[in-house]
Amino acid sequence: KQWYQRRVRGMDIVYSVGIDGAGGLIKSREFLTLRYWTKERDMFFIVNRDIDDPVKAPSKSYVRGCNGPCGYVFFPDLDGSVKLTYVVNCDLKLPFVPSKVINSNMVDVIHAFHVALRKRIDEHLESKRRKNTFNS
Repeated sequence: KQWYQRRVRGMDIVYSVGIDGAGGLIKSREFLTLRYWTKERDMFFIVNRDIDDPVKAPSKSYVRGCNGPCGYVFFPDLDGSVKLTYVVNCDLKLPFVPSKVINSNMVDVIHAFHVALRKRIDEHLESKRRKNTFNS
């Protein structure tokens, strides 16, 4: 589930609910995140952190997870590809679960993010290709 509220250009608030992880050991968490994006020179930055907002108070159905400062940097490489640096800073509020379990699950979460990102990029490129073919 996701909910967006645009505040100003280049900034929005995102509410999201994650799925259960680690075979159900980690129950769904909700996050309320302030997200900011900008382009500087040939790099694109997306940075975010958790916030409190009375418009979207914590739900009784989920534990509110916390995202410290984190984000992404996309930048071109010399070979023409685009490189991605992803910085994660997340507190899932799991005091009795060993950090080894959480960290191993985060690998799966990051991998799923990369798969979804690659799929979205491919869909976007295919859409542009079809549009250019149609307009030719």
